[in-house]
Amino acid sequence: MGEDKNPPSQELTTEALKHYIDHPVDFCYDVLKVSKLQVYQEQFLNDLAAHPRVAVRSGHGVGKTFMLACGACWFLFTRPSSKVITTAPTFRQVRSILWSEIKVRVAASLFNGLCEMLSSSIRIPGYPDWFALGASSDEPANMQGYHSPTGVLFIVDEGAGVS
Repeated sequence: MGEDKNPPSQELTTEALKHYIDHPVDFCYDVLKVSKLQVYQEQFLNDLAAHPRVAVRSGHGVGKTFMLACGACWFLFTRPSSKVITTAPTFRQVRSILWSEIKVRVAASLFNGLCEMLSSSIRIPGYPDWFALGASSDEPANMQGYHSPTGVLFIVDEGAGVS
């Protein structure tokens, strides 16, 4: 692992974040500074912490992308060296919808300024193998090959349009 060029503040150490590994709702309120989650949003986040695969089927405008953004941040920031890979039917959707929401969540969070935010990725300075990335491909095989000792989270937004 590379030298830690920009260590997190004392409040955001791995030890301090350990509680949040199994408590994504607390993470949303305490770290992401979310003001209110709906009951179904809390249930989704708790399901994400408890199960290896979670699917949400619902109508438009109910906060699915918001929940996915919160889940992406929760997973990435509570697991050193983890990877979060997000996709949607088109790269335009990845960048302008899901990653737009992820950037809002990070900007409002305690992690604002502690990570490198690009249009569709988050990098943790000093840790090249710890990141979140937005991608889209017509070839499912192009989404393979990501691994990490602390976990990989794949997020598919608008899954009906993804092979």
